[in-house]
Amino acid sequence: MASEVKRVEGSRAEINVVAKWEDIDRTYKDELNKYQKKAAIPGFRKGKVPLSVLQSKLGDEFFNEVCYVAMDEAMRKELEEVDAKLRPLPYARPEVVDAEKLMPFKKDADIEFTLRYDVLPEFELKNYKGIEVEYPNVVISDEMVNNEIERYRNQNAVVKKKENGIVENGDIVTLDYINLDSDSKDAKVEDFTMTVGKKQNYFKFDDEIIGMKDGETKEIIVAYTDDDDKPSGFKADTVKLNVSIKSVRVRELPVVDDEFAQDIKSEYKTVEDLKNGIRKQQQEELDGRMKDTKIKLLCEKILSDMNIDVPKSMVDVEINRAFSRLVRSYGTNEEGFINYLKQIGQTKESFTAPWRDDATTNLKYQLIIGKVQEIEDIKADEEKVKAVLEKEIPQDAKEDEKKRFEDIVNDRLSYEKTIDYLIDNNKMKPGKKEVKYEDYVSGKYLEDEEAEKKEKGEKKTKKSEKKEEEGDKS
Repeated sequence: MASEVKRVEGSRAEINVVAKWEDIDRTYKDELNKYQKKAAIPGFRKGKVPLSVLQSKLGDEFFNEVCYVAMDEAMRKELEEVDAKLRPLPYARPEVVDAEKLMPFKKDADIEFTLRYDVLPEFELKNYKGIEVEYPNVVISDEMVNNEIERYRNQNAVVKKKENGIVENGDIVTLDYINLDSDSKDAKVEDFTMTVGKKQNYFKFDDEIIGMKDGETKEIIVAYTDDDDKPSGFKADTVKLNVSIKSVRVRELPVVDDEFAQDIKSEYKTVEDLKNGIRKQQQEELDGRMKDTKIKLLCEKILSDMNIDVPKSMVDVEINRAFSRLVRSYGTNEEGFINYLKQIGQTKESFTAPWRDDATTNLKYQLIIGKVQEIEDIKADEEKVKAVLEKEIPQDAKEDEKKRFEDIVNDRLSYEKTIDYLIDNNKMKPGKKEVKYEDYVSGKYLEDEEAEKKEKGEKKTKKSEKKEEEGDKS
C-alpha cells in the first residue's frame, strides 16, 4: 500500500518512502557477485576473489551506490501506486528532503526518507459560466479587401523601361553615385538599384533625383535639417553627390478586371468573386485569432478572484520550448545561439527572463481550460479524431506510434472542444468602439486602451483635487 501523499504547497507534494534493508542487502550481494565474476586483483585468479576482499577493496563508496539504487527503486514502486494527480510532473525530478542527514548509510537498517516534488497545482474553479466578456470589435473593412487586391497587383506587376525616362516617385532606378566630400575608396557606389520615395539608400537622396532623366549625370546637394533626417552615423549637415542615372523603369500594375480575378484563382469568375473570396479568407483568419483573444479575456476574468500556484518546473519547460522555437526560426542550434548571447553580454537565463510572467499566465489559462474539461467531462468527437488520424497518421507507423499519436489528437481535440464550450457558455459581446484589423493584430489597440484609461484616470484625479480645493475654500 502506498504511503500517504501530502501537499505542502499549492503545487508541491511530499511522500515518505522506505528502502527496506532486505532489498538493499539483496541488491548489494547481487552486485557484489556480478563484480566478483569479472574482478581482477593481483594474487587472485579472475572470478575467484573472496567477497570479503572485494568488500574491503570497494569500500563504503560501493555500498553507498547500492543504497542510492535501492532508494530509486523504492521511490519508483511507491510512486507507481500514487493517484495520478499526485504523481511528480514528468519533467521535474523529485528531491530528497535533508538528504545529507541520511549519511552515512548503515548496514542492517532501512533507509527512511521524504521525497518532495512538483505536482499539478490544486485549485477550485468556482465560476466559469455566464461571465460577461467584452472582446475587440474588429471588422473586415473594404479597405482591408482593397489592400489585399493591391498586394496581388504588386505580385503580378510587370517591370518595364520607362518611355520618357524621367524619374518620378515610385520608379525603379539604377544609378552610380560618388560622395564628392569623401576621399575614401568606398565613396563610389555602382549599379545601385532603388525604388524612388522609399529612401532605402544611405544618403536618402530620393527627392533630389526626381526630374532627372535616363542617362543624365548631375551634382546634387542633400541637406539635413535635423538629426532625424541624417543617415545613421553621418555627422555633416550636407553632402555633395555626383549621380549618374543608368536606367529608369516602372512597375506596370495589372488592371483589376474579371481576367485578373481568374488569374488569382480559377474558381473566381468575376472581380466580385475575388472580393468575396478575400473577405471570407480574412474573416476566417480573424475568427481564429479572435477565438484565442476571447478565451484569454475570459480566463483573465476567472483568474481575477483566484490564484493558481504554477510550479517553477512547468514554467521552465514552457520557456525552454519557446527558446527552442526561436532558435529554430534563426536557422541555428541552441549552442550557437547561446554563444551569440555571450557575445552581447547575455545568458539564456537573462535573455528569457522577461518571458517568465507571460509563460506563467499562459499556463494558468491552460490549467483553467483543463479543469473545465475535467469537470464537464468533455471528450473529443470520435468521428473527428478518426478523420484527423486518417489524414495525418503515417501509413507505415508502428502500433505504439499510432496509439501515441491517437492520444495526442484526442487531447488536442478535447482541449479545443473545451474552448468552444467556454465561449458558448459565457456572455461574449463586441466592444462599442471599432478596432482596425491591423491595430488588433499588432496589439496597438491594447496600447490605445491603456492610454485612454490613463487619461480618464488623470482627469478623474484632477476633478477630485479641484473639488477638494473648492471645499477647502468654502
